[in-house]
Amino acid sequence: MNDVPTDEEVLETLRPLREMERERAEMAAVVDRFRLTEDPRELAERNRCGERMAELDREIIRLSIPALDRIGLWNAAILLRAAAIDEGIIPDDTP
Repeated sequence: MNDVPTDEEVLETLRPLREMERERAEMAAVVDRFRLTEDPRELAERNRCGERMAELDREIIRLSIPALDRIGLWNAAILLRAAAIDEGIIPDDTP
């Protein structure tokens, strides 16, 4: 990739993140819909979707670090990496 990525390179780099964001939004809608439920099946579905949201959040953060770096947003990548280390999302030895 050149120093300044093309629009196509930026889109290609960020596309996998967008797909995960879409899935996360779907899970969030289910969690919100069952926010006040007392039905055991709905509670189970809400919990399953909430756990999946948490998994997606961590994966989005992990994949965003190299993606930001690839498109030239180095400072954002460095800051996100530091925050991810602080939160225990990635180990301190992760490049």
